[in-house]
Amino acid sequence: LAALPMTQTRRRIPWTGGTRAATTFGAAAVLVAALLGWWLAHPPTIQGAPGEGTIRVGTYNIHGGTDEFFTPSLNAIADTILRSGSNVLMLQEAEAGRLTSFGVDQSLWLARRVGMDRRFYPTVEGLRGLAVLSNLPIAYDDGTMLPGAGEATGLQRVQVTPNPDTVVTLYNTWLT
Repeated sequence: LAALPMTQTRRRIPWTGGTRAATTFGAAAVLVAALLGWWLAHPPTIQGAPGEGTIRVGTYNIHGGTDEFFTPSLNAIADTILRSGSNVLMLQEAEAGRLTSFGVDQSLWLARRVGMDRRFYPTVEGLRGLAVLSNLPIAYDDGTMLPGAGEATGLQRVQVTPNPDTVVTLYNTWLT
């Protein structure tokens, strides 16, 4: 693209004297190099760590189910959750029926899409808040509102039981 203005002049361009085969080979080499670079830069899928007693916990601020350009992206979020290999995922800024998210209960939609159980703790108008997705049994959940001058937020507590003798307590919050 940087050399494009040069092609508009009437002067001779030095690299145009090659054969058609050399040009085709060069273009193919650039294409192969670009594909190889993409393949090497593509991150591998993260597999859950095998073993007894291992729990993978993640946190994800889904920003109301949109990407950085405010485009709805729940499918991309679900794919990221599946690739993460997390047993428990704590979500922030999850919406539950707001008009800005087209009335979708995002934590419920994501839980169904990835095959996990969910708990939602509302913080803003009862329609936006914290959520926990888990493929481990959830024994208990509650929450409390946190004081602040800005947007309302809270602290969500969830207890999961990876096996009958163990209870793991997790805390989820969004600091505004």
